[in-house]
Amino acid sequence: MYDQINSGFIFVAGIFYVLNLFKLIKDKDVKGISKLSICFFSVWNIWTLFFFLMVSEFWWTIAAYGIVAVLNVVYIILMIKYTRKKTIDIS
Repeated sequence: MYDQINSGFIFVAGIFYVLNLFKLIKDKDVKGISKLSICFFSVWNIWTLFFFLMVSEFWWTIAAYGIVAVLNVVYIILMIKYTRKKTIDIS
């Protein structure tokens, strides 16, 4: 039961990541957030996924972290793409 509760929180976090992705795609710009914090929390999320895979059998939590890790990687890729495009457009 604790695994399902924990994974529920992570799945909700995933919904917020999706909303952030939609906003990023719409704006085609990273606004109002620290790019460094996005990178840090993404790396932390990927580490947490690896950690849970190595030390536990909380499969719901592992699945939730897997989804959020993929969303984080997509966000970083788009963040780099739009930041580079903005830099090129300014030049």
